[in-house]
Amino acid sequence: MLCSTLYSAVALTGSTLCFGICCTGLVKGPLCAYKVTFSNRSQGLEWGYPLEQFSTREVNYLYNHTSWFTVCVEPHNVVLWNVVLFCILLALSGAEALLCVVQILNGITGCVFGSGVRNNKVMLWNLQKARPLWVQNLQELGEEEEVQQSAGQLFNPPLAHAITVATCGNTFACGSEDGKIHVFKVVGTRFERQVGFKGHSQGVSQVHFVNFLSHPHWLVSGGNDGKVLLWDASTGSMTESKGQAKGGHRRKAKSVKGASKEGADHNTELEVKAFSPKLCINHEEKVNWICPAQLKGEGWIIVADQSSSLSVYPITGL
Repeated sequence: MLCSTLYSAVALTGSTLCFGICCTGLVKGPLCAYKVTFSNRSQGLEWGYPLEQFSTREVNYLYNHTSWFTVCVEPHNVVLWNVVLFCILLALSGAEALLCVVQILNGITGCVFGSGVRNNKVMLWNLQKARPLWVQNLQELGEEEEVQQSAGQLFNPPLAHAITVATCGNTFACGSEDGKIHVFKVVGTRFERQVGFKGHSQGVSQVHFVNFLSHPHWLVSGGNDGKVLLWDASTGSMTESKGQAKGGHRRKAKSVKGASKEGADHNTELEVKAFSPKLCINHEEKVNWICPAQLKGEGWIIVADQSSSLSVYPITGL
């Protein structure tokens, strides 16, 4: 981020210089050497803008190329620039300067505020009072399940990547960096987790509820592992933890003693059996964006990755 900000600052300097040169050229004409007569009646050359005096007398003086050659002595072959070229350069330099300013501001705000969002929390907000009503820490959910973390989870904390709300209005899902998908239900001024399962081997980049299938709890997810999966979030629920996280408060995680790797693998196996995808699509590329859509009465999943093309997969076999 720092490098892109520095590059943008250099580009802003260049675009500002180009903008100034274009403005000067449109107002004063070309910079060249012209003959002047000094007080002692001797003649010499002086660099400047000799055509500037015509701007007050002739509207289209910039188009009069003949006067350039009669007035300008050096350079001998003055560049036959025109108004259209300078107007194009003026517009491009102005647009580039604007984009560079946006990039610089984005870099500055990212450095100042970027670390504040990496807290593994999902919040329910009251927009009228601009304060959170309920806070759930995804890291504490994993600790409360008393499952030993794998090596991959140590490097992939459960940062929330995407949130989607079902059409019923009180259910939403969240995908996290550790590959898990959490489904929550809003009850009053708080929410409780209904389902939590391991959906992808890498981070979950996108989750979307499908609103045109048999019920509103069909969920499609896309991950960094190149998989696009369709889930039925109404077919079961994970074992709820003994307590729920409270809004604005943190609780101490339970200590895990005597947990073996075999036990963790067994719990993961049970979790996968309890929740398995109804449709598995191997996209083979990192998924950046997905959108379930109904086209001509049939269900489809539109997938975008890092390439310039979209992929469309049918929803079949349900």
